[in-house]
Formats: sequence, structure tokens, C-alpha cells
Amino acid sequence: MNEKLLRFAACLISALLGGGIFVLLHMPLPWLLGPIAATMIGSNLLKLKFYCPVFIRNTGLLLIGYSMGASFTGNVLTLIAAQLPWMLLMTVMTLLFCFFLAYVNSKIAKIDYLTILTGSMPGAFSQMINLGEEIEGIN
Repeated sequence: MNEKLLRFAACLISALLGGGIFVLLHMPLPWLLGPIAATMIGSNLLKLKFYCPVFIRNTGLLLIGYSMGASFTGNVLTLIAAQLPWMLLMTVMTLLFCFFLAYVNSKIAKIDYLTILTGSMPGAFSQMINLGEEIEGIN
């Protein structure tokens, strides 16, 4: 077997174990958060070198996006439109607060600003992980 296939198999097994453990523990979103937690533990603590083909990662993101978007209806969009100015204001305030806290934390922890900033940004956990993988110099 080639190395990439073995690394992908290890990633898949780790993800399935994480999902299964999260189901047994009755955690929220077990098949989303469990695999993320398991592969993070495997790659960061156990120093395993996982591999996931880009096609499979993108397909997973597509399925997550579809399942989230399927709940949007015309009524939901009308309610969102009514609250849009407040949403925009809070988004800007949250981002400014994250920039500030990331700067302070990077100075205190002596970790580079981009790594702290990526970890400080609100958003989908899986998107932050993907962003961290794609941007050079982020740990």
C-alpha cells in the first residue's frame, strides 16, 4: 500500500472512532465534532500524519453546507432581513474585539499573531481548521 492510502485509512479510522465516542457520550453534533476532535488529537498530541484527499474534504464541506442551508425558508430569510443591520453591527464589533484580543494574547503567550488570530475568530470550527491547513505559517 502506498503511504497516502495508509495515512488516509488512519484518518478515516480516527474520525470514525471520534464520532462513535461522541455518540456514546451523547455529545452534540457527534458525527461532526467527534471526527474533528479525534483527528486533532491524533495529529497534534500523537503526531500522526493524516491525509485526506481534497475531493473528500470538499465533498464533506458541501454536505455540511447543504444540511445547514436546507433549513432556510422564505420566512427565515424575512426574519433575517429585519435583523440585518444589528447583525452587521455585531459582526464588526466582534471582529474588532477578536483582533484586539488576538494581539494581546499573542504578546502574552509569545505565539505569532496569525496563529492566535485564526484561533480567536468566530466561525465554523471545521472552516477554521481548513483555513489553518491552507494558510502557510499557522500552527
